[in-house]
Amino acid sequence: MLPLLSPQEATFFSALDAQLDKIESFFLDREKEMAKRSHLIKVQVQELSLHRKQFYAAQREDGWLATLHAKTSQLRGLKVAHTPNQLADIKEADAQKANEENQHAREDANSREIINRAGGLDPDEYLSAKKALRKAVVENYRYDCPSF
Repeated sequence: MLPLLSPQEATFFSALDAQLDKIESFFLDREKEMAKRSHLIKVQVQELSLHRKQFYAAQREDGWLATLHAKTSQLRGLKVAHTPNQLADIKEADAQKANEENQHAREDANSREIINRAGGLDPDEYLSAKKALRKAVVENYRYDCPSF
């Protein structure tokens, strides 16, 4: 179709094509940049999630949650009359809970080991990382979703 146009029109359409190529390359570069940033943010979210689990696990073992757990354990030791069916259900639930607690303890120990190798648990570091991550996510969405 370009050969059928006058020389002025052909020049005009060539200039339009050049501008369109510039725009397309610009947005492809921005898309690659945002993909890299999104990947980095996902990695940071995963690391923060792991740190958060370890932080709360450590708080559970050392803080007021440990005291609360000890008190509730004492209350569970009280004798209550149950029917045989209720006792079977309680034993089954206790066994299932013990299995879950053992699994969580193993996961917590593995995660705690990873965090301790990385420098230990620090609530201030956790909060600053959380704040920085929140800022990065907001900034990412600001660039991804411009307002019109």
